[in-house]
Amino acid sequence: FVAVEAGEGFYELPKGEKDLSSVLVKKALMDPSRAATFRERHRFLHNFIGVQQNSTTQPPTIGINDFLRNDLKLKPNDAVVIKMDVEGSEYDIIDAMLQSGAAPLV
Repeated sequence: FVAVEAGEGFYELPKGEKDLSSVLVKKALMDPSRAATFRERHRFLHNFIGVQQNSTTQPPTIGINDFLRNDLKLKPNDAVVIKMDVEGSEYDIIDAMLQSGAAPLV
């Protein structure tokens, strides 16, 4: 699970907490033995998603094709579902995915 949000503080953890798994364990919503695996497979990012990577934007923009091919470290049986609300760039992103061959990953 990867959630990407451009709004600052959107995925803010309670003070003193370093990751979501520790919060879930403390609230007895997760078995402590699953915390390490959860941290590996669940990420919350403060970024834009776009056609190309751009580190000069604030927050930085992640290029969708590089993100799908490299950052997610997909395994053969992984399912990828994308829900986009990217202020009108949805068609550009989908077009870039189709042209690069990354669309079958979704």
